[in-house]
Amino acid sequence: MHKTKVFDRFTLYGNVQEEMPHGMPVPKGKPVVTSGFFDSSHSSCFITRWSTTCYLMFVNKTPIKWFSKRQNCVETSTYGSEMVAGRIAVDAAVELRYNLRMFGAPVKDRTTLFGDDKSMVTNAS
Repeated sequence: MHKTKVFDRFTLYGNVQEEMPHGMPVPKGKPVVTSGFFDSSHSSCFITRWSTTCYLMFVNKTPIKWFSKRQNCVETSTYGSEMVAGRIAVDAAVELRYNLRMFGAPVKDRTTLFGDDKSMVTNAS
């Protein structure tokens, strides 16, 4: 049986605080929690062998933002296409958190992203 080692945020990143842009409005209301899922389909196009990336972002269990598009590069492995999908999902999560803060919504804790490729998730964290 394979055991997975679990780390909390402090063990991995230390006491990291997000840098807030100048002029950020004062948060009001109940805090929101953000999460998301991402995946890629390696070589889904049979002619060009390009991969497809998709992600789905949630705010308090409500789907807010979704995306599905062919990747701009050809990857030689599933691992590479999953890394590209993960990078795109992280960029979308950062953008979503920024937009929520600029609307004045307090964002609670960190954004949790879920991916289906264990080797990519392990090496990226």
